[in-house]
Amino acid sequence: MTNKLPLRADHVGSLLRTQAIKDARIKHASGEITDEELTKIENSEIEKIISKQAELGFSVVTDGEFRRAWYYLDFFTACEGIDVVESDPLVFNNNTETDAINFSITGKIKLGKHRFIDEFKATNEIAKKYGVEVKLTIPSPNLITYRDVTETEREFYNNEEEVFDDIIKMYKELIPQLYEAGCRHLQFDDTAWNSFFTDFGLLEVKGIDRELALKLFKYATNETLSAAPDDMKTYVHICRGNYKSEHLTEGSYGPIAETLFGQLDYDYLMVEYDDERSGDFEPLKYATKENQIITLGLLSSKTGELEDIDSITNRIHEAAKYVPLDRLALSPQCGFASTEEGNVLTEEEQWNKLKHVINIVDQVWDRMQP
Repeated sequence: MTNKLPLRADHVGSLLRTQAIKDARIKHASGEITDEELTKIENSEIEKIISKQAELGFSVVTDGEFRRAWYYLDFFTACEGIDVVESDPLVFNNNTETDAINFSITGKIKLGKHRFIDEFKATNEIAKKYGVEVKLTIPSPNLITYRDVTETEREFYNNEEEVFDDIIKMYKELIPQLYEAGCRHLQFDDTAWNSFFTDFGLLEVKGIDRELALKLFKYATNETLSAAPDDMKTYVHICRGNYKSEHLTEGSYGPIAETLFGQLDYDYLMVEYDDERSGDFEPLKYATKENQIITLGLLSSKTGELEDIDSITNRIHEAAKYVPLDRLALSPQCGFASTEEGNVLTEEEQWNKLKHVINIVDQVWDRMQP
């Protein structure tokens, strides 16, 4: 590995779309510009944000998810057998609704020629100019295994188990191809674990046994991550919802802490701890694997207000009562734009927040490097 590990300062991945990206997408949708012209603009804007991340001090950067509209839809619909369809919107805190779209299975699920591979190659070439490495963020397989097979989908799958098998197979084909393309940092963004934090019975509504779901999520995560070569660092981000600065779920990690912190095979677990809705740090006591890092999402990507440094420092040391400081890292709790609409803050506030991460890391760990 050429990057400096362990990685102390990180961020979840998505960044506010620049005006140039927003304008280009509108023009592309109306046919005013071609696919090639859109890609050229995307590459130009991605280079700007990679340069900025490197300037701030991040050794591992992202493309800001600038080539996507949604953090998960673009990935799944780039596979064979999955398409975008109209759907009920997701309802976030304060009754904030997403667009009424989702994905549906329209054939046997296969990797095919997934566009994320070539897109990663392009981003990676840009990053090399700035001496940084790229972390690719993709949705966790749990997001698609945690669902019922609809009547229209039964033309292709008899039951959820068959979908599950093909999804696992698809991810295990993808990961080696990403590695071959140069990817050494791969992150799963996973909202499926939300089901265990809520008190409104998502699993019960779907008629899914909690213990069975826990076993399936664990298996899907570990089985797909097993396809990652030893020198590919893997990250799992446990997301509690992030849309226009609103969250989806609340509750402690306690009910699933033993599985989440002690039984998953990631290198980095990124957990949201930016406010009281995530509970206390006691569940971290299960994070006993010495080769794993817990990245504390103590800063909020939902607001531009900068957190008090002393307060964040105190919380890091509080978490260190359960996990040694040399196995902790820091990031905002989520991305700044899980969908292209983005959270309610300015680009300047976003960059100030990321600089804040670097400043706090400098103070707490003195940029500890191996």
